[in-house]
Amino acid sequence: MNNSKVKLVGISDLGEKISAAAGRISTREGKCSDMLLLSNDDEKNIKFISRVTDSGHNSVVEHTCFNFVFEDVSAFFEQFLIEFRLMSFTVKSRRYVDFNEAGFYVPNGMDKSDKAKYIEHMKSLFKAYGELLNLDILKEDARFILPYCLHSNIFCTVNGRELLHLLFAMIYGRKSHIDEIKTLGLSMLEQLRKKAPGIANNFEKRAELKLKSQSKNTKINISKNLDKKLPLVNLISFPNLSEQILLHSTLVFNGDYSNEQLDSLIQDKTFMTKYIKDLINSERPRELENLNYTFQFNDVSLPCLTHFSRHRIWSINIPPLENVNRNEFKIPPSILKNKKALEIVEQKLAENIELYNLFAQKYSSSITCYILLSGNTLSFTGTINARELILFMKLRTCNRAQWEIQDYANEMLNLIREKSPEIFNHYGPSCFVLGYCPEGKLTCGNIKSVIEKYRVQ
Repeated sequence: MNNSKVKLVGISDLGEKISAAAGRISTREGKCSDMLLLSNDDEKNIKFISRVTDSGHNSVVEHTCFNFVFEDVSAFFEQFLIEFRLMSFTVKSRRYVDFNEAGFYVPNGMDKSDKAKYIEHMKSLFKAYGELLNLDILKEDARFILPYCLHSNIFCTVNGRELLHLLFAMIYGRKSHIDEIKTLGLSMLEQLRKKAPGIANNFEKRAELKLKSQSKNTKINISKNLDKKLPLVNLISFPNLSEQILLHSTLVFNGDYSNEQLDSLIQDKTFMTKYIKDLINSERPRELENLNYTFQFNDVSLPCLTHFSRHRIWSINIPPLENVNRNEFKIPPSILKNKKALEIVEQKLAENIELYNLFAQKYSSSITCYILLSGNTLSFTGTINARELILFMKLRTCNRAQWEIQDYANEMLNLIREKSPEIFNHYGPSCFVLGYCPEGKLTCGNIKSVIEKYRVQ
């Protein structure tokens, strides 16, 4: 149970010099190489970058990138981190790695007796995880019993602008009430000041101004009908006449057509079918980005949520994990089929609910947020365009994908195929779209049957 820590291990070779030079190119005569020569004075660069960022023009600091490593941070923090869209990250996989000895985060603020209860409970959850593995439950299913205070290790790469956005959220914004996250943010800011003082300069002053300009979110309290079973996926919004929109965009991109010609080609069914298929298989199907689809995903487990969050080119609106109902829990089919495994999970779920209810009476969400199981569920909405859906479906309907994300992906595909069959009948796992499996030795070996499964008769 080591203290959580973060370390800045890398920065762009040119550091702040590249951001200073980029900032100068827009307002001075000369070429990029001239601006680099003008940006050799570190003190001047610091003042210049500070002045530019103070005025709100943060795009210049995107040219300086930072590499952080997070060691033994909680999975709760991990989920917060990966929701930032403009960062790159790699996380130790709980599908493939045994987390028996991973350890867990212990928040500050509990009295001695409650701290002992917390530690004992978390240790019992890891013991239960080991027992599930001994019952031949796969790691990807046994992890559902692991707490979200478990230690995670993460490599992260982020540019200066997104880093400032992240630090504001950690130190002043929506997660500043979580001691672990605020402490990590302050450590990152301190390290940033040493390596990029211009980017970090006046951070507190800008944060205070930002806070003054923000309005508080209004909470909407509406009673829920907990007895009503929601479908796996709801398709909330989709473009009408998707095929026609796609063709119109494609034709305008490829040449000058009169309105009469456009109308004629768009109504040509044969032309439409061939062109859409060719577009989907093309190197740069930008026109597909004009089509956006909004989904509601219901009762998603936290492990499955991370699979959704990994896709960067879409917008997802995830409720705060602090507010997750601890009574809502998804049990993997492999555990449901194993009587002994099911008894273990149900017992630990009941114990977790009991501890959460006890702590919720005494402590704030900054502590109770860690009494959260990986198998707890939530619902969220997301909007994704048709181009990103190609990649999403290739990966998430594949037999190698985790079973739960496969279920959601297949239901999404069924819904959009109903609305726009000319487009989405061509979507599916990689082998279906490409005609071959790119997984190499990790292939499921059932290419023919998979292709047949997704082919529309």
